[in-house]
Amino acid sequence: MLAPARLQRHLLGCTTICAALVAARGDARADDVDTCATAAEQAQPLMRNHELRAAREQLLLCARQVCPAVVRADCGRWLDDVGRKIPTVVVTAIGGDGREVTAVRVLLDGKVVAEKIDGGELAADPGDHTLRCELADGSVAEERVTLREGERKHAVVVRFKANLMSSGGFPPPAPPPTGGAAAPPLSPPTPASPPPVPPSSDAVSTGSESGTRTVVVLTLAGAALVSAGLGVFYGLQSKSQADKAAGYRQQLGPSGCYNVASKDCSDWSAAVDGQNSDATLNKVFLAVGGVFAAGALLTWLAWPTATSSPASGAAWSVSPLVAPGGGGLRVGASY
Repeated sequence: MLAPARLQRHLLGCTTICAALVAARGDARADDVDTCATAAEQAQPLMRNHELRAAREQLLLCARQVCPAVVRADCGRWLDDVGRKIPTVVVTAIGGDGREVTAVRVLLDGKVVAEKIDGGELAADPGDHTLRCELADGSVAEERVTLREGERKHAVVVRFKANLMSSGGFPPPAPPPTGGAAAPPLSPPTPASPPPVPPSSDAVSTGSESGTRTVVVLTLAGAALVSAGLGVFYGLQSKSQADKAAGYRQQLGPSGCYNVASKDCSDWSAAVDGQNSDATLNKVFLAVGGVFAAGALLTWLAWPTATSSPASGAAWSVSPLVAPGGGGLRVGASY
């Protein structure tokens, strides 16, 4: 049996150890609470700036069981919303020989996101990105991709250019002569003779050629007007969406889009997306209309004609010219 003094010392030591353990647990609990609060605070501006991947990392910290119930509930709700909004891409790589390759390292905006392509989805933030694929032989191919919130399995096909040196595209050099007379120099290939100029037919009249040219020019001009009209329409639509977005932004106040799941934030985001889409269509249709208009003008000015008149004594003709390594049009006249 222990002496009273010795027993008292044992009890005092056990009490000291238990107190130290309780204090250490309290310090760890305080550190967890601070980490949870900081993560919840940092996640909110990241969500407003559409940096969804970084926001998800913070929300995973503040949604843990060690966090206070109030913080854990908010972070869990935000985490579900961010998970639905994060877009993903599925990358397919095509080699220079036309076959699909999987031994490809994938980089998104300069950061490695996959060491090989396995058909899985790659998460990314909404917006414009540069997707870069690299082969072991140093071949590189890049694609620009635009992702929207909530867009899943956006398919991106990256094509590598053919490597002529490795695929045998260039023939090996001829071996030097072993002896005797020197081999004659190689002569350049003789270009194929151009096809004969078909004789002009008196049955084709100038009036029918002019009519055909008019039909083509009017068709191109009509397409140009339609494209320009669509461009103007989408330009007006883009202006309307911009006005809506400005109105929603004023309603949000100086705090901005604090709660990304609110109706005002959703309306503002939809208006901004609509403005960008309509602006893109405006530029595309105006550019297409310009191409059609230029085509109509060039067709009117450069339409090939064949005339034969006893008064002028000249007949013009146009025929294609084909040769190895090139081609063109041959214009001829006979008097």
